[in-house]
Amino acid sequence: MKIGDYVRTEFGKIHKITDLKPFYENGKLIEDRQAVYIDGKDSGCIYWQFKKLIIKSSPNIIDLIKVGDVIVCDNKKYPINYEFEVDYNDDYKDYEITIDDYITLFLKDGLSIVTKEQFKIMEYKVGE
Repeated sequence: MKIGDYVRTEFGKIHKITDLKPFYENGKLIEDRQAVYIDGKDSGCIYWQFKKLIIKSSPNIIDLIKVGDVIVCDNKKYPINYEFEVDYNDDYKDYEITIDDYITLFLKDGLSIVTKEQFKIMEYKVGE
């Protein structure tokens, strides 16, 4: 992991690493640990334990999208129900996500990602 990379946690949250620093405990440097700083609503220092929760990290956020996630673009929802293709479009100078033969989304179009884990956390089952 490095500054600027994105991470996906086991809870389905996606964050961007804004800083990595040495980890100190009681004033003593702990060699095998690192403080990871992330942005977003959960901004702040997330200590070495956070790294154990990371499922995947990548410099490209598209690499963190999985089947079961939903991409939101222009108030339209595009569920990722099966494997999808990711390519770099030289004409548009951006990565594109092809969901099916008729839907292609571009990363720089301001996409939002709602992960399947986030849906699970927010769900309410009727009848319970």
